[in-house]
Amino acid sequence: MKRTIALAALATALATATSPAAAQDVSGTVTINGTVGEKCLVTDEGDNADPDFGGIIDLMDLDDTDGTLRTIADISASGDLGNLGFRVVCTTANPVVQVTGTAMTTAGAAPTGYANTVHFTADANFDIAGGGTDTFTVTTDGTDIDGGSLSGRLATGLDNVTVDLSSFHTPDPADVLVAGDYTGSVVITISPS
Repeated sequence: MKRTIALAALATALATATSPAAAQDVSGTVTINGTVGEKCLVTDEGDNADPDFGGIIDLMDLDDTDGTLRTIADISASGDLGNLGFRVVCTTANPVVQVTGTAMTTAGAAPTGYANTVHFTADANFDIAGGGTDTFTVTTDGTDIDGGSLSGRLATGLDNVTVDLSSFHTPDPADVLVAGDYTGSVVITISPS
């Protein structure tokens, strides 16, 4: 009888050791990471469907019938010229911008009564997410550099950076323009921070 009890105990022990344990829940976590660097870039959307940031405005003949600067109407991105609107995206909250204007000049000498320079005003407009526009203004015969941090993120969508040009003039309105090819520029730099 001792043997039967010992064999029964051994059989019970073996059955317990080989039977599966009661089901238990386990969980684990897979972490997924990624980064976005601080950057600003021009996309190929907007009026100027090109990833380059810039354009050319050809004012054609600058002189009037008397040789002085002709009246040049204000030029804006919302007007007929399609190459003054751009789409720029930045990954940071308050990008920093700098706008620099350089007067239109030609190499020819300009004695008294003549001009080899045409000044202008440029407004660089930055649409801000949530509404509003930050504008930085340069005048080529005054404040030719303007800039600072934007008040918020650049708006998404088409043409969130636009340029308006106005107030074209010579140093003296009576000046006769000297012959030559005149070139000026507006340079806009947008940095993530």
